[in-house]
Amino acid sequence: MHDEEVRDNKPQKDAVGGARTPTVALGMARKAEQHRRVLRALLRAFDMDCGLLDSLPAVGDKNWLEIVSERLCTVVPAAAWRLYCEVEPTELEGATLLALVGARGGQPAEAPQPRVWQRHRDRGMLPMTASFLARLVVRPLNHVASFAIPNDAALEAIASVAPLIECGAGTGYWSALLQSRGVDCLAYDSQPPTPSFNNGFFDATYTEVKQGDGGELFAARAELAQRTLLLVWPNNPDPVDNPHLLRPGESQLQPLWDARSLGAFIAAGGATVVYVGERESELRLTAGSPPESGSSSSRAFQQLLAAHFELVRTVKTPTWPFNADDCTIWERRGGRGRHAPAAGFVVPAPVDCT
Repeated sequence: MHDEEVRDNKPQKDAVGGARTPTVALGMARKAEQHRRVLRALLRAFDMDCGLLDSLPAVGDKNWLEIVSERLCTVVPAAAWRLYCEVEPTELEGATLLALVGARGGQPAEAPQPRVWQRHRDRGMLPMTASFLARLVVRPLNHVASFAIPNDAALEAIASVAPLIECGAGTGYWSALLQSRGVDCLAYDSQPPTPSFNNGFFDATYTEVKQGDGGELFAARAELAQRTLLLVWPNNPDPVDNPHLLRPGESQLQPLWDARSLGAFIAAGGATVVYVGERESELRLTAGSPPESGSSSSRAFQQLLAAHFELVRTVKTPTWPFNADDCTIWERRGGRGRHAPAAGFVVPAPVDCT
């Protein structure tokens, strides 16, 4: 997602203790209802059932998030729904972009023109149309369903390494879809979303999401590490890994927990990991840009994953034009059994971004 959206995704808390004040909670409630109003209108425009936003997926139910992403691609001109990284738009693409923002020819050179482009991180230029759609449509989809878009190929691949435990499950959208296919999948989150907006990102779930922090779960219940660990867009690492992408004075995000959760899983003898998100090794940046770890997991997590696990499968998933995520499956190096704890392994400490 683009920079403004990432900034708006930080949880809102008061200055003391991190609790939500009544004013903040009211603001979050209004934003959540606005998200649902937008998505209900979108689903109606696509002749889809608005009840999908609030119901648990049943056996055979379609993955409505993927359907919405596909239909958006059919109604938005391709020129306006892509990231331009060190490539200029063709003449036709340029004309399309100008028309979409209302630029008019035949005016004096000094006449103000609508803004056509917005820089996206250090990855290139994003048309303002895509930026607008990200704020209007993609952001509500992120908060009501998921930051990543599942598809049949990814769900089938993940099902093949069940049983599963998803940490940082959020709404539980991915877990719910897997469960609807008969897959044994447990969903956990340190703050399972509720209508009281305790979570900061989500306010409802599609399946039962149990309370549990990955860094503590596997230490307390080592048998859970016999399951495959599923992590879908765990956390935004910009304050720690990519500070050059932050603007002066902007608020920080939640503490990074992904490496700690993975470390606890390793220490308990975990053998298989499914990671859905961006990977630093796969990002395409503009020439001369400093490295970035992506916007969905920390560099520490990715390094820990690569050090202890081998990438055995990559599955392409639908993604928004400003993201570069995919689904990857990793197996423990050295052929460790599921029940073999890693002797002497030290679990990484959580990283505070405040």
